Amino acid sequence: MKSEDLKTSESWASWIVVLGCALFIVVARLHTYHEPPERDLMTYAVFGHEMLEGRALYSELWDHKPPAVYVTYMLAEMLAGYGPGAIYLLNVLGALAVLGAAWRAGGWLAAVLWALLGSDLYLQANQPNVELFINAAMAWAFVLLLGGGTGARVWARPVLLAGAMFALASLYKPVSLAPTVLMAVAYCARPPGVVSRGLALKRVLLMAGMGVAAWVVICMYYVATGRGEIWWMTIVDFNRWYASVVFEQSSAIDRLMPAEIVFTIPLMILTMFAIARRWRSDAPLTRLLLAWAVGTFAAVTAPAQAHAHYFQLLLPPLCVGAAMGIASLPRARFPRLAPGVAGAILAFLIWRQLSQFALTADQWSIEKYGPICLDVYAAATQIDRNLPPGQTFFTISDEIGLYWYTRRPMPSGIIKFRAVGDGPLSQKLTDQLLKDLESSQPAAILAQPAVYDAFDRAHPLIRWIDDRYVEIDTVKIDNFRWLMRRAVGKTD
Repeated sequence: MKSEDLKTSESWASWIVVLGCALFIVVARLHTYHEPPERDLMTYAVFGHEMLEGRALYSELWDHKPPAVYVTYMLAEMLAGYGPGAIYLLNVLGALAVLGAAWRAGGWLAAVLWALLGSDLYLQANQPNVELFINAAMAWAFVLLLGGGTGARVWARPVLLAGAMFALASLYKPVSLAPTVLMAVAYCARPPGVVSRGLALKRVLLMAGMGVAAWVVICMYYVATGRGEIWWMTIVDFNRWYASVVFEQSSAIDRLMPAEIVFTIPLMILTMFAIARRWRSDAPLTRLLLAWAVGTFAAVTAPAQAHAHYFQLLLPPLCVGAAMGIASLPRARFPRLAPGVAGAILAFLIWRQLSQFALTADQWSIEKYGPICLDVYAAATQIDRNLPPGQTFFTISDEIGLYWYTRRPMPSGIIKFRAVGDGPLSQKLTDQLLKDLESSQPAAILAQPAVYDAFDRAHPLIRWIDDRYVEIDTVKIDNFRWLMRRAVGKTD
């Protein structure tokens, strides 16, 4: 027996509402089409482009995230080109994928809530970071576990698809394992329909095996292409070290309830009300929703440093839970309260959206990150003015977007300078970086003082630069120093 929340209405009214939500998502993302992307998105886009140019992830393009997001951006570039079009495409497709799952799980109201919440300015949700893709995978895994596979077969198609969604989410970011594990426990504890606990356990083991197999295949691929060691050291050794080193500590309140998420408290209350109200009458749904929400909350609050975009992961379970909560009000002898609560929440979210969309795309960027993204765009313009076409530059900064704007090739794909200066891969990354720079001989170095000055002056990278480059005081670029190769620029 399916939960009634999964019986999506086939009425024209429901279809029209959801299609309206889809249209809103498409148009709303256009408002910030030209917003300067933040550095995570720039990294994914530039790495995806360089992968299409033949460079190898991890050995020649180094970052410490799993490979799914880089492959996603690479595929988007193949469809929409290298630029904002690919980012917009991913933004819309990811949001529409979550919209469909929200509709299936919580009906038209959950879809409307997602449409209004899924591009929130202060959660940085209007751009396609990894959280968007994890949300799409986890939301559909939730729907598939509840909405199908109620027969006696272990290999039921919805179960296989749910396992694939869980595995895919982990390949974007392993934090998805926290809600995955809790959802597996909930599925075994109270399986849907006529599924026995024994069958549910077999299915969970099957899905776990699919997840392990996905990672084994990825590992074998990197071993077969000569990148097994660097892949393992990156994903396992470096990330273990990175998690143990606290660079910046957020306060407990910022980790548990940052200001950016406070506006969702009414949705949290409605979700808790729905779970409590339906705990007995709809056990499979309530257990699975609780596991999804609690596991996600644990995942986003575990890191020592809180980032607003982490909390995007809470939005889909809150949309489904709040829609369930409003639908449960009549059952709790509050039939007249449901329309008022729904109307008040929707009115607030519409007002919030309108106030945000009154800002320009540049203002969105400043509200989220300060002026840095606009500064990067301005710096890229200055690079093109001061560096002849065909010449390359290398930036010692966190701003890989300089390559995205200028469309100039990267002299090296080693761009995580904290890892170059410290950590278990410091020597290996330094050696690769110097090899790349010696081969490419970039005409200019663009150094961000906060990153450049953090290196010990005896570090091999700094010594290599000092021997070959000189700072040019006549070129002024905000927040950067301009150094030219001695054979190209001025000498002392």
